[in-house]
Amino acid sequence: MDLRALYAQQLTERGFRADPVQAAVVDRLNDLRQRLIVAREADASIMRRWFSALGSKSASEPVRGIYLWGGVGRGKTWMMDLFYQSLPFPERRRRHFHRFMHDVHAELKSLQQREAPLEAVADRIAQDTRVLCFDEFFVSDIADAMILGGLFAALFKRGVTLVATSNVEPRNLYKGGLQRQRFLPTIDLLEQHVDVVAVDGATDYRLRRLTQAGTYLPSDAPDTGKRLRELFDELADHDGDDSHPRGSLADGDGGNTPLPVSTADRSGGSGLPRGDAPPHADTDGRPAVSDPTLGTVGKTAALTRTDVAGTNPIAPSKPPAEPATRRNINQSGRPWPTRAPVDPDSSIEIEGRRIPVICERGGVVWFDFMALCSGPRSQEDYIEIARNYQSVIVSDIPVFDSLHEDEARRFIALVDELYDRNVNLIVSAAAPPMDLYRGDRVAFQFERTASRLIEMQSEEYLAREHRP
Repeated sequence: MDLRALYAQQLTERGFRADPVQAAVVDRLNDLRQRLIVAREADASIMRRWFSALGSKSASEPVRGIYLWGGVGRGKTWMMDLFYQSLPFPERRRRHFHRFMHDVHAELKSLQQREAPLEAVADRIAQDTRVLCFDEFFVSDIADAMILGGLFAALFKRGVTLVATSNVEPRNLYKGGLQRQRFLPTIDLLEQHVDVVAVDGATDYRLRRLTQAGTYLPSDAPDTGKRLRELFDELADHDGDDSHPRGSLADGDGGNTPLPVSTADRSGGSGLPRGDAPPHADTDGRPAVSDPTLGTVGKTAALTRTDVAGTNPIAPSKPPAEPATRRNINQSGRPWPTRAPVDPDSSIEIEGRRIPVICERGGVVWFDFMALCSGPRSQEDYIEIARNYQSVIVSDIPVFDSLHEDEARRFIALVDELYDRNVNLIVSAAAPPMDLYRGDRVAFQFERTASRLIEMQSEEYLAREHRP
């Protein structure tokens, strides 16, 4: 279907009104779509591209891409995903930028003994990718900044077209970062290969929906499940496409489908669990960048993951053990929810451990409280969730008492990380924020959590940009 027609269809199905700025962006994306189709048809053989990418010769010059930037809630991701869905060929890939870079660093670690490892990574990507779509393009990590120029140059040399969304224009990427002057050539290279399109406008559609629907719902209300489902469907960035198998960095992104799916599959299974960071790793568990000028970039000690509720190390590959005795009733007499078993077909993988989810699509994930806070979780687990998702739904949050202090500590840590990265948090809970905690040990800390839960419902908070 033509992209303009797909956009009009989505407006009708979702009950949206046409936005002139969005319509202009769709026209630009539709023009790119047509140019990509023509360029693909002009290739005598896809195999010629593969052999060209694998050798020293350059592939054909890539079709000039598009970089969409603007404020939150303007529909950038939605429009890019409509474009992605409309492409009538399988050589495409859609990734969250943070996840993509996680996989690149893991791939580089496996190629440490190889000459020109970035070229090898680009080879694997270009084997089946003509169009690479990035959501939330944002550079804050020096390890990313130091390799992006070489990676992009290698991908463009192999004829890969880039389409991206971001909250900042290219000239402001990595602003204030360490040794930023060394990143400026990467910005120049990016601007040579994409048209920079500002998605202006005063309407924040995500904010309007969240403020209308509410983000803190009572667990026992009969319509809460329906309201959470509607919010998930409206916030989810795209309906998805599953045109590629999952298995390596060279695979296209299969992460555009509703569950069942896991982020281990989404990242191709090649990602290093960040809890098993090697020596000379940065705070994300990535191999540090060795540079003759900068020295070793990143921390020099391996990370040790411990449960935020205690000091015991967490094994990255083992599911949390069930407690010897179930505490099914809290002190107020309310039933305490039980933890569901981990189903690989409806879970995501964070830090080498599977976490059950109710739904996950695009930039939105929906957890049951017990799956997220009932077993051992490290701070890194919650950091990774906060970086990967713009919106997080947590349902059936119980009232905490002195028998469930560990769960309260984990919930405090979760809220802190989501708050720090401006994640939209939608919850259903057994009590208002100020009445959620009735224990003894973390009363002072939970006062901050309750205050943040209230603030996170405000229009001012919901209008903030996500910090991946």
